[in-house]
Amino acid sequence: MAAIGPKAILPRLAPQLRDFFPILPFAIVGTVDDTEEGSASPWVSVVHGPAGFITCPDPTRLSLSAKLAYDDPAAAGVVEGAAVALLGICPHTRRRNRVNGRIEAVKGLGFEVSVAQAFGNCPRFISPRRMDADMPRASERSPAHSIVLSGSLDAASRALISRSDTFFVSSFIEARDAGASDRAARQVDVSHRGGEPGFVAIERQDTLLIPDFAGNRYFNTLGNFVLNPVAGLLFIDFATGDMLHLTGTVEFPARAGPRWRGHPPFAEAERFWRFTPRKTVMRRAALPLVATD
Repeated sequence: MAAIGPKAILPRLAPQLRDFFPILPFAIVGTVDDTEEGSASPWVSVVHGPAGFITCPDPTRLSLSAKLAYDDPAAAGVVEGAAVALLGICPHTRRRNRVNGRIEAVKGLGFEVSVAQAFGNCPRFISPRRMDADMPRASERSPAHSIVLSGSLDAASRALISRSDTFFVSSFIEARDAGASDRAARQVDVSHRGGEPGFVAIERQDTLLIPDFAGNRYFNTLGNFVLNPVAGLLFIDFATGDMLHLTGTVEFPARAGPRWRGHPPFAEAERFWRFTPRKTVMRRAALPLVATD
């Protein structure tokens, strides 16, 4: 990456990214919650609105005219000056681009992000589906209050994870800013993971065993894990709009256990990582976007 990085990861939005983000009805957002004493917890969520709710005033800024709901665990990290990560993804075209930066302003109806890193990703493992913000959801179920499940997974959470072909993951590090003596400069990243339904294995004691397949080999997420082994995960039920948010710790096992070695989704994995949830939040019917295959 020493050679590739400066060419592929830019401190500004390339023209194609300035054209891409404004057409999206949603973006994945990664934040860090510092409100709990002694803990900095990464979370992942979805910010959404009609196409055009994201604008690019100039190549160094993204402006979002939408905010996260009050019961969204990622909302606590949306404060001025905080590090933040955005993933723009268009599943039906299998295109995705990432922006990492800092929240410059929080407005009544949204927030503005200054760009520190902007780059594209390959289309591998993106399950094609169309996300539409203008269609009414088929389910008439009203949104319920969030259900905080501590570090455990209930039956509904387990079922959602077991049938998912997609999830999103956030990570962060406390990097040292060479321009200021001993000042922490947090960097947050959020990414996509995909595979065959059931590619995330639920182990005993509610840990998740996750295969890592060959991608663009930037290792943004895994590199952050090496330095700071914590993660936020988001699983979405695209039929009902249920969103399962998790935050917890990460470790790298030497290999999958005997139970999973013959598991078909694991056959092409280059490595594995294990996630232990510390806190989980289920938000019923929280995503109003309709998804169609």
